[in-house]
Amino acid sequence: MEHSRTSFALMFFLVGWLAQGNASLNNRNHLTYVNSPYEIQRENNLTVVRAEPPPHELAAKMARYIVHKSDWTALATTSTHEPIKGFPFANIFSVSDGPIHKSKGIPYFYLTDMEISVQDLKEDARTTITMSLAQTNFCKKHQYDPEDPLCAHVILTGTLVRVTDPSEKNFARQALFSRHPEMKDWPKDHGWWFGKLVISKICLLDYFGGIKDVNLDEYFATNPM
Repeated sequence: MEHSRTSFALMFFLVGWLAQGNASLNNRNHLTYVNSPYEIQRENNLTVVRAEPPPHELAAKMARYIVHKSDWTALATTSTHEPIKGFPFANIFSVSDGPIHKSKGIPYFYLTDMEISVQDLKEDARTTITMSLAQTNFCKKHQYDPEDPLCAHVILTGTLVRVTDPSEKNFARQALFSRHPEMKDWPKDHGWWFGKLVISKICLLDYFGGIKDVNLDEYFATNPM
């Protein structure tokens, strides 16, 4: 009984500490508190905290959240290959801005010059990538279509460059291999290298009313967790 009282006391402390919101106690073993960016539940004598996207008013935080939650991205280049030379060309790449509990906000890639889009980038390193909460469970949970503004997505434009600093290269390796463990077993003779997007512009659509321009300084200063 004393353990149960202590657990519920801790639960209500967490609710009050995180933010003001709506809490409902359905029975002695189930309490639900919902208020972005957290959903706290008391289930079968266990406290469960589930991360939710930040509120749409926090544009920089939302952009960082999407980037950190994404395991892959659509990347656009200007094709250098006939017969579509000069056309926009989109491709899918694995991506990571850091291990699951550490975010830098910089999209890192594991690339080879054998890849068709990388060949485009060698001619013109400018690119745009986009990531969406549609690749998480959030949109499915709320039954949001991928084009619904509430199923937020972010668009990052910049230049893709090779990571050369040894310390940053180690971080890129940790960021990618921890989220994509099979990468370390990819063919050694493919000349893999670590790349990153040097971001020059961020666009975000996470609510009704049109696209938002996200300030770069605010983006890198915020914590997506």
